[in-house]
Amino acid sequence: MGQVVSSDSGRDTIVADVKATLVSATARGGALKADAEAGLGDTLALWEVAEGEAKAESAAAAAARAERAVANDVADAVVVEVLDELFEAGGRKRNDPFLAIAAPGGASPIVNAGLETQPTRMRLAAKVLGKVKHPRIPKETLVAAAERIAAAAKPLAKVIAETSEVILAADVSDQTLTALAKLMRADLMALKRKWIGQQMSESEVHQIIPDRPDAPTKKKDAET
Repeated sequence: MGQVVSSDSGRDTIVADVKATLVSATARGGALKADAEAGLGDTLALWEVAEGEAKAESAAAAAARAERAVANDVADAVVVEVLDELFEAGGRKRNDPFLAIAAPGGASPIVNAGLETQPTRMRLAAKVLGKVKHPRIPKETLVAAAERIAAAAKPLAKVIAETSEVILAADVSDQTLTALAKLMRADLMALKRKWIGQQMSESEVHQIIPDRPDAPTKKKDAET
């Protein structure tokens, strides 16, 4: 028995089968053409519009992510440099209990955190760092370090805020395409049921709707 494309298939495969069905049904003309256009045409039209928008938004999101990466590298470099200098000045490396109040674990927990939260983590570290009293590091050095970290957080936060909507739009567009592909598969299934209900045979239906038989299951080697 013929099979309509699986729900596990990729979006492009589903869309290709919808287009192939319309081509085959159109070639036959008459009621078959009308059925296919009525059952598949509207959703395919929506797909084509959404696909064009998704491509543009995907390109914009890629540029936004690249911009974020540059800003993130700059911010990371400042955090690492400032904290390395402070821990070195403190003389106890990463075990410094005074600096650990502001930056427990050093720079890693800040720069390796999720990008969306990094500016906040930087600002919080800077806020605490400016209040720390250290037996080996002058107060003005700590304040200057805090100001550098806080200043570096601003452009990163700005880039994140300015690119969030672009990146989210691309994600939503991608989800829309997935939803439309699922709907088109359902349309194919409905069209097949309609034609079977009109006394067309499985073979006749799948001369129009591409047949996608399940992949054969590989037999396990016999145990010896």
